[in-house]
Amino acid sequence: MLIKNMEYLSQRLRCTDEEKDACLEAVTVILHFWTDVRKNGLLAIGGDRAEQDPNPFFRACLLDAIELVSTDDEPLLEDLFAQYLIAGDHTGAGFLQNVVIAEGILAYLRFFHEHEDGGSFQQWGDRLAVVVGGYFGVEYREKLRKTIRQEIRKREREVKKASLLPEFDALAELPLPLCEKLLRDTYDDHYAYGDRTVALALKYASGAVQDHILSVLSPEEREALEIEMDACLLVRQTDVERAQREILGKVASYRQRS
Repeated sequence: MLIKNMEYLSQRLRCTDEEKDACLEAVTVILHFWTDVRKNGLLAIGGDRAEQDPNPFFRACLLDAIELVSTDDEPLLEDLFAQYLIAGDHTGAGFLQNVVIAEGILAYLRFFHEHEDGGSFQQWGDRLAVVVGGYFGVEYREKLRKTIRQEIRKREREVKKASLLPEFDALAELPLPLCEKLLRDTYDDHYAYGDRTVALALKYASGAVQDHILSVLSPEEREALEIEMDACLLVRQTDVERAQREILGKVASYRQRS
């Protein structure tokens, strides 16, 4: 924590829900430091943003981070960011955003130095949620974590080019009415048994298939199914194949009837 004076922080951090929503964008930008660094190296967290970002606080912190990137300079960087926060005399959303920026940049530099392989996007998302989540308050805990989870899922879909069963990729072209029928029928068949056929099949489908089939759901339904998909870990390949074949069988039966 850069500023340890609780009274000072409580006075500065008072925000409406709308202001907190706006600050979630800064969380998303910092979350994608991982993506930028994976693609272009550590200096990528600066890039054009360090020179052109409309927020002078963000520009200054990024430029300083690039100049003082070695771990030996971390205490100096912390002091500098804390001084910027205090000197800026911001309150409300402006202060919250700048705290998120400062804490997020410092946390990413520590994360980067801790993981020789760069760590995973999931690991970095979990770390960022802990580092900045408290500044949003307990009422916003789940919303912030949901924002980060959505970005992690989006990233996973972007890099997942193929399904476990190659023929499952064809479902990216399945007519939307059949997508709705598929989800409804499969849930009706398995719900009573706590079966996760849909979640398991989609978890190991290509990103294009996931995006297409999930697009027919309401935001609430999609979130519920994605949570199920997140839970499909340490599964057997044979179980995934079974789930995807069952889905393909249903699609084939629909087409035979039409």
